[in-house]
Amino acid sequence: MTRQGKYWQLHDLMYETDEELELENILEMGENLGLNIEKFLEDFKEIKDDSTSKVEADMYGGVRSGVAGTPTFFVNGEKFNGNWQNSELRSLFDRIIQNG
Repeated sequence: MTRQGKYWQLHDLMYETDEELELENILEMGENLGLNIEKFLEDFKEIKDDSTSKVEADMYGGVRSGVAGTPTFFVNGEKFNGNWQNSELRSLFDRIIQNG
């Protein structure tokens, strides 16, 4: 974890592995990096609890805004319902830029 100065090393190991990222595997990677595993688990729980609250708040905020899935775009406060994979979204941005 970043709290032990090994964030990027653990990050890279997690992305390089072909294994499932179960907690057991992550703990083994952390051990191999020399992390204090007890401290890692304490930090993990604290961060998980904080993150869960933030994700839930964001999700409910999205629901209140009419978001039913991802990706959803809001442009100048208006929900964009077009196809973002083609030129519709680009055209909208171009119109907004031209109209200032």
